[in-house]
Amino acid sequence: PIHWSHSLFVRIRKTIAKFQQMDELTSTEQGRDISRKFVSISKEIRHYEQRLFEQWKETVNAKAMEMLKQRIFRAEIDGKEVPADTPNAKIVVNFHTELTVLIRESKYLDRMGFAVPETALNVTLQEDKYHAYVESLEAMLRAHDAVVASLSPVETELLQTQIIELRGALDKGFKLLNWNSLSIPEFTDSCMKSINKFNAVVKQIQKNASIIKGVVDAISSVELLKPPSTPPGAELPELAELFDDIDKNRQAQLDELLRQYHQIGPLLIKVEEMVVNTNTGASPVLRSYYAYWEREIYAA
Repeated sequence: PIHWSHSLFVRIRKTIAKFQQMDELTSTEQGRDISRKFVSISKEIRHYEQRLFEQWKETVNAKAMEMLKQRIFRAEIDGKEVPADTPNAKIVVNFHTELTVLIRESKYLDRMGFAVPETALNVTLQEDKYHAYVESLEAMLRAHDAVVASLSPVETELLQTQIIELRGALDKGFKLLNWNSLSIPEFTDSCMKSINKFNAVVKQIQKNASIIKGVVDAISSVELLKPPSTPPGAELPELAELFDDIDKNRQAQLDELLRQYHQIGPLLIKVEEMVVNTNTGASPVLRSYYAYWEREIYAA
């Protein structure tokens, strides 16, 4: 409303300024009456703006303090806030839109010459800092969401402990930190280190899984009884020779598949080392992961 009334006053003032340059009009009684009405309207607009400002000033400090005390994260499902421990909830930066509006209002009122309350003015002067906080936190959460979304169901189960630990690194944003906290940059950096460490483990596990999948695909697509190719016009081999060639080809392919198959065990041990820091080849933590690849190999 203050912006609207002020813009109305500016338009009236521009019109009156042009009018006052016309001596033949301002020297008349009607012209003087218009000038008096302009002065009267100007006062009314100014009083109206002042009343609105006083109403705004009464609550702005309390609003600013309340919103600055809010935690920097909140959890959402389908855009609705839910408890932080709700399964599958999305973590979002909790910088209230009303705080953005308050900053914009304070800047505008300050430029208009109003005495903006100290708390609101201090918040406004730190706009760039809050903007930087929000950007860095959102970038960090995008990195977190991307690595978690890259996991297959079996990888999610395999890395459940690490996922819980990673979520624990973010918990300060729900439980401790608010927009008055001075340690938000350090918190963001610490979270990014945890995300990068987790991502490195995920990439290595997925690299090993890709190699194992290649072995499974090779087993699935092999043709053990493929007859040798005969050039056009060449004599067909004797039956015994044909069987011998087929058997040699079958054995060669079996040997190659066996060589590839024997790579799976060491790859699974590498996964075990990354996940639980052991190399037994029979970790209970990897039970479902072993079972997954057993089913894949059997189905091939």
